Amino acid sequence: MLGYCREPELTAVTIRDGWVHTGDLGSLDENGCLRLHGRMGEVMKTNGIKVHPTDVENALLTHPEVAQAAVYRVVDDDRVEHIHAAVVVRPGSTADSGTLVGHVAAELSPKHVPAVVTFYDTLPLTGAGKPDKQRLATRHSGAA
Repeated sequence: MLGYCREPELTAVTIRDGWVHTGDLGSLDENGCLRLHGRMGEVMKTNGIKVHPTDVENALLTHPEVAQAAVYRVVDDDRVEHIHAAVVVRPGSTADSGTLVGHVAAELSPKHVPAVVTFYDTLPLTGAGKPDKQRLATRHSGAA
């Protein structure tokens, strides 16, 4: 990549010393395989730890009644970051917010639990077909 069209500031931030800095976070496992964890811009600092939304999403998705999950940050009026989750459950599900919060606490830790779990029939999507986390966060901005 040579740069962004007519975006010199974005190009300067993204391309440094010949390297493209994508903002992706990953690690190599014991076999040398790359595991992507998410993006730097999505990492939340909450409850005294850094939380990767993908980790919380994956924990929610291990619950048998969860069909889809999107996890995002909401910053309150005091500039405190809170974990929020948007969830689509399978038909006939009896899972509620407390059940899913308990599931995340057991899968990860109590510090990873969403402050708010909101249930949707369908998640709003971006043009690329991914959950629109910015739109979800905007619905809850200023609240925790």
